[in-house]
Amino acid sequence: QFDDTYKILCDLPWTKMHVFPYSERQGTRAAILAQIPFHVRKERASLLRTLSQHRYHSEMLKQIDRLDEVLILNNEMNYEGVLYREALTKNYWPVLVPQDDHYKTGVQQNIRITKSAEIDGDYRLIAESVSL
Repeated sequence: QFDDTYKILCDLPWTKMHVFPYSERQGTRAAILAQIPFHVRKERASLLRTLSQHRYHSEMLKQIDRLDEVLILNNEMNYEGVLYREALTKNYWPVLVPQDDHYKTGVQQNIRITKSAEIDGDYRLIAESVSL
């Protein structure tokens, strides 16, 4: 069953999965089903997380060179010696934009996505501001 599910997931369009091994709780349907050993559940969850990370990064790379509008968030982050503000696109892609005094939390800003980077284990898009 798991292999079939994995193959189907490979063929379906999605961007990111939230994966966790289930736990059987008394009074739930999972408690009365045949149990899969916990180490197998963990291994399968790991495979699904890896699939999700690859898919997410693959979809993220499609955003590069796009013009978009982001919502500036409150957080700042230093990446490769440059101070960035965190932002989100309309489709909730996490983006870092170079810090600028006119970027205020909650303000929308036009940007061009220039690259993707893995920072602290998470993929992020890096952008530059543009005037439209």
